[in-house]
Amino acid sequence: VDPATLRICSNLSGVADPRYIPEAIFATDIEPLLGQRQWCHFLQHKSLYQALFPSGGFPTVYLHGILGSLYSADLDLISPAAGRQIVDALAYPVLLKPNTDSMGGAGVVFCDSPDRLWEQVQNCPNFVVQPVEQQDAYFQRFNPAGLNTCRVDLYRSVVTDEVHVLNV
Repeated sequence: VDPATLRICSNLSGVADPRYIPEAIFATDIEPLLGQRQWCHFLQHKSLYQALFPSGGFPTVYLHGILGSLYSADLDLISPAAGRQIVDALAYPVLLKPNTDSMGGAGVVFCDSPDRLWEQVQNCPNFVVQPVEQQDAYFQRFNPAGLNTCRVDLYRSVVTDEVHVLNV
């Protein structure tokens, strides 16, 4: 067994726990059993967050592009003219980012005018337009140029229904 995960986790936590699971075993044997991979792509589509999680917690979306068609914030199909009206009415700056496969800021474009945003809308078939969020000063220390997030993997026991933090 490669001890790299044990060394990394021990250095980060200060605890050398032999129960740490090597990354290679977790990724190939455990994670596929705990996570339903067929849902991953669906759950990563930023245009669906508001429909899937209506209680909030995600940035506001002003405009969606899905497969070359324009949709309002409520995911109603709209005409290009209606899309341009939305673009003209926004407070700038805003950002346009792919609604899938945009991890780590890939494909994110900051727009400071309606003309700049409309040019991007015309050239990107799959996107969301969102306000530029100001992140907390604590997270800004790590990367002031982007919006930093924390991700937590949880497991709910099928035996006791207890929730366990697997990874942060």
